[in-house]
Amino acid sequence: MSLSKGIKEQIISYCMRDLPDNSWYENQFDFIKDKSLRKRLATEFKATRFAYKLYEGIQATEENMLFEIRHQIFAYASIYEAIIDYLLKEYYSDTNEFFELTHHNIDKNKTSKSRKKCFRRISFADKCETAKKF
Repeated sequence: MSLSKGIKEQIISYCMRDLPDNSWYENQFDFIKDKSLRKRLATEFKATRFAYKLYEGIQATEENMLFEIRHQIFAYASIYEAIIDYLLKEYYSDTNEFFELTHHNIDKNKTSKSRKKCFRRISFADKCETAKKF
């Protein structure tokens, strides 16, 4: 059974009360030229902040607090990963570090034979390590 319309409106009003408008979120990602990615990140960022307000409003404890924390970590990590992916591809794709991240040797003697990795399968930790080099 869902909440009554009045209660829903109160909750939404509470959650939105201290949050900035949409343009503020998009401006946080103004360094990203890809408009659809910038919009998606702004939407995810806003939704994460809204959820935080919701859990703050109910004064979440115990397992609900654990869920809130886990969700925030996951949400922000997803945003960070999307930014790192974008920056690596957009600004560093012609570097040796990027090549080493995105390729692996297929020759046991480690000569110049290499195969390109699927970028989505490269670990976040490896992407972060590469990004730290810049």
